[in-house]
Amino acid sequence: MIRRTGFFFMFVSPYQRAASAAARAIYLMFGRAQASARAPVAALIVALGLAQLDADDARAAETGITPHRGIYVLDLLQARSASGIVGARGAVYFEWAETCEGYQVNQHVRMQLAMAEGQPSVAALVFSSSETRDGRTMRFKMRQFADGVISEDLEGVAELMPDGTGVAHFGTPERRDFKLPAGTMFPSTYSQRALAAMAAGKTNFEGFLFDGSSADGAFHVSTFFGAPVERPKPGSKSNETERFWTNRAGYFALEPNDAEPMFEVGSLVNAGGVAAWFDLDYGSFVVRATLSEFEALPEPRC
Repeated sequence: MIRRTGFFFMFVSPYQRAASAAARAIYLMFGRAQASARAPVAALIVALGLAQLDADDARAAETGITPHRGIYVLDLLQARSASGIVGARGAVYFEWAETCEGYQVNQHVRMQLAMAEGQPSVAALVFSSSETRDGRTMRFKMRQFADGVISEDLEGVAELMPDGTGVAHFGTPERRDFKLPAGTMFPSTYSQRALAAMAAGKTNFEGFLFDGSSADGAFHVSTFFGAPVERPKPGSKSNETERFWTNRAGYFALEPNDAEPMFEVGSLVNAGGVAAWFDLDYGSFVVRATLSEFEALPEPRC
């Protein structure tokens, strides 16, 4: 189990922007009692040790995130009988694009959970955001649905100050501001720095995250990297392979100061931030998202 300590080890790649929002949509639908993450993760965490980069990995780390769009298929990986869940299906559409001004994210999630008793429940989410290239400003808009009814509607802008602190201004559902702790970064900055650390053989990365998916402000995200493995390169029509790393992330609310995460995300991700799969772990049930379609996007002509 990932527990909160005095330090917070964090990793957020583009897929984790998708994963965290998808996970939170389900979390809000079923509540903390149902979704508290308690599964042990020690078996999934392997130290990178002295693993070295090859030339392709080094270039990927220097380049940063791979602009792309992908579709993930959602399925129930496992469930305890106490969860009451007997099946899950759905999809995640995720797009990370580079613009002349910065970075653009678009995301759509829909998941149906079949229950042992009663009718199936459906969670859905639509999200978009833009970040400036200097990592100082982020605009975001999100709408979540539970069984066809809007459960949360957020829109606003977040800004980081020269001293590292920040503020998130929400215009919807009501006008209010949240202070962001010193060291907070937005997803693309997170991704660029963490991917470089992962590819360079680091075992972890630390910091705070604000991704626009919550009116509660920032998260503590604690992540450990596993050992790299070779697997087919996304979008390749040949037998070309590249390195992927396992990692495990726990998402903690700032308030209350809980020792256990709201949810956990496990994954297999390459140096460009593209995940072959990711798991949304709620303790009593786990949903896996598997990459089914991938398209690399062109860089902007500025």
